[in-house]
Amino acid sequence: MYISPEQLNVDRWSVINSFLTNLLNGRYPYSAISHVGNPPGPMPIYFLIALPFDFFKAYSLLSALGFMALGIFYKRFYCETYNSSFLILTVISIFMLWEIFSLSNIISFSVLVAIALLYFEKSIMKPEKRMILIVVALGLLLSTRSVYSLAYIVFFLSLIKTSSMTFLKASFLATMILAVFTLTFLPFIIFFPNEFYEINPFIIQSSFLLPAHFVPILFIIAIGFGIFAKNLSERFIYTGFTLFLSIFFYSGYMVTQHGFNNAIFESKIDVSYFLFCVPFLFIGVLEHTKQNSLLTTTSDS
Repeated sequence: MYISPEQLNVDRWSVINSFLTNLLNGRYPYSAISHVGNPPGPMPIYFLIALPFDFFKAYSLLSALGFMALGIFYKRFYCETYNSSFLILTVISIFMLWEIFSLSNIISFSVLVAIALLYFEKSIMKPEKRMILIVVALGLLLSTRSVYSLAYIVFFLSLIKTSSMTFLKASFLATMILAVFTLTFLPFIIFFPNEFYEINPFIIQSSFLLPAHFVPILFIIAIGFGIFAKNLSERFIYTGFTLFLSIFFYSGYMVTQHGFNNAIFESKIDVSYFLFCVPFLFIGVLEHTKQNSLLTTTSDS
């Protein structure tokens, strides 16, 4: 209400606005530029989810959405071990205030992915129709930020390793997720074929974040954690570790390219990317607490 968004040195709101402005005016959206000169790096569904918030210029509500969803999620799945102080500490955390005041939304999208992965695991033994709907949702959410592919790798490998899901079924579902993800780019390929091959989110991310030849290292980290994760809580915690390390390597690379002072104090590194891991770590801790509580109750009885 009191600070003009144009004064902010955080441009996630501006990336959304410039992308959608181009798209709704019939121009190629990935050629848009934010108010501080950055191109749009996220995937297409990211902007589709952000569309109503951009329409009403309610970017801070999109930021708060993740925290509201996290609170409902706490009560829904962890009411036995739910502690209101846990949610209060989340709400007053500096990263939560920073997200809302700077019109960022990293937590919101990470919460959506984390909740979808939880529903995915709980639906493995459920009817196939429900599983297909969740798989479609995972494919769409993968088309928000590509870094979430690391979370999917940890979960799928762990589920296979612990025999919770057969390799054949996991391969089939992973193929469906990739198919849905690929289809989200089809409109751009059809209507802007030349522009898409010149500039797209994959090219933008490899230019502004990690070069493509570093990506296999991140996949190796995800594969390692996926093999070690033995249960649901460890899948979430190790996913959090994977996302944290991926941003740690990105930060280290940016320091080597720009120097420590420029990287940290001149915003060459987007330090808020470390927030990708927070919802996964929170849910992992809650799940671990719930499992221990159930074990204690069982042993007492």
